[in-house]
Amino acid sequence: MSFFDNEKKKQRNKQIQLQNIILEIDEKKLQVSEEFLDKMTKIYISRYMKIVNENMANINKVTNIGLLFKKYDCIMKNLDELIKIEDLYKFRHPIPSEYKEMTEAHLNGFIMSLISREWRKIAPQNNNEATDPKFERKWRSFFDSFKPYYERLTNNARTTLAQLETNVFPPDDTEGKQEDIHLVDDDEFVPETFEPVDAPEESKAEEQNAEKPAEAETESGQTV
Repeated sequence: MSFFDNEKKKQRNKQIQLQNIILEIDEKKLQVSEEFLDKMTKIYISRYMKIVNENMANINKVTNIGLLFKKYDCIMKNLDELIKIEDLYKFRHPIPSEYKEMTEAHLNGFIMSLISREWRKIAPQNNNEATDPKFERKWRSFFDSFKPYYERLTNNARTTLAQLETNVFPPDDTEGKQEDIHLVDDDEFVPETFEPVDAPEESKAEEQNAEKPAEAETESGQTV
């Protein structure tokens, strides 16, 4: 067998593997045309791509750490589904695994944006607020909301939360001292849109007849 024949066989084997994943079948031969397989693959990818981008677009708008991690986990789960076919289909950059690495690198930024955004809403503006029980309850609630997720917080986030808490609930030996804390802006940590393929133009009829991917999970836990 020549080199070119061997490469052709490898490519055909990849197409068969891809077909079996996309169409949820188990065949040893290609059952559809290459054009149809390419179309169905783009539909399959675009569904996961849409879920990733919708959650990414809203991750800097959430108001609590629980929802942030819910969106983050949904993004990662759907990227993992696309990583399964990364070696079988030609994605453009950033490919799913690269985008996953980028998103992981931005996690600290997402958390810091949330801390900064929500703290600005309740931070004491004067001495009267600093001693008002109403504000104390808000601060307690703010810090308590992060405790269930403490192990998942980045070191930077833990340090910032500790500094903020010390500023409003200072120990006796540091009363009156305020630490200088850098709060970030939301637009500091916005990764690019995930577009590894051109989303296909689907008619209603095509969408109804298209094969569904293996439970692409949305942020709410529903499947599409």
